[in-house]
Amino acid sequence: MPEESIRLMVQDEAISDYRALYALESRIGRDKVLKLIREEAGMELSFRQYPKGEGFILRLREKVNRLLVS
Repeated sequence: MPEESIRLMVQDEAISDYRALYALESRIGRDKVLKLIREEAGMELSFRQYPKGEGFILRLREKVNRLLVS
């Protein structure tokens, strides 16, 4: 049985993250979601400046999921 593409798995995770952030936006508003992302990143984000480690996205996912459940 062939292995699933790593690129496909990463894309699936990105789409899941997008959907979770979009769902949270409908609950608390876009400004609060953007503030949450900036606070977790500890910086203003751009295509050239962003957290490099995996810790950022994992912590952000945890916070977003917690807010969606509550």
